[in-house]
Order: sequence, then C-alpha cells, then structure tokens
Amino acid sequence: YTQLVVLHVGSNDIQHKGPEEIAKEVEALSKCVMVNGLSKIAISDIIYRDHDNFKLNARIEKVNSLLAKFCKAKNWSLIPQ
Repeated sequence: YTQLVVLHVGSNDIQHKGPEEIAKEVEALSKCVMVNGLSKIAISDIIYRDHDNFKLNARIEKVNSLLAKFCKAKNWSLIPQ
C-alpha cells in the first residue's frame, strides 16, 4: 500500500477557474485520497509562469496561499516550487 501521495494539480485550470474553486477541488481530491486509506499526503504548489505574466502569477499566488492554509490545517506537507 502507498504511504505517501504527492498531488501536483491545478496548473491546467489556472487560466479558466478562480483560485477558490481550484483550491476547493484540490481539497476534494485530497479527501478522496484519504478515504482510500493512504496515510500521508503532500500537496505541491502550482508553478509560477513567465515573470511577465503578472495577472496569471497573481492567481497562482492566491491558489498557493489557499493550499498552504489547507495543508497547515490538515498537518500535511506543502511542497514549494
């Protein structure tokens, strides 16, 4: 059985979904993984885009902030990018 699952998700959604929606979907996926008996989850930050894409990077920053709060509340690891 798997002891650790790393979730690196949300990158493809960042252009057409809001930060709160993406964070909630990651949370739902995480809960689904936990229901299946896995002991540890680590969530990876969404990787920032080109330095000149300020609007998109601001959205990514918001999602990453929400993911950090969620991980802290669940005592899960957050993998910074």
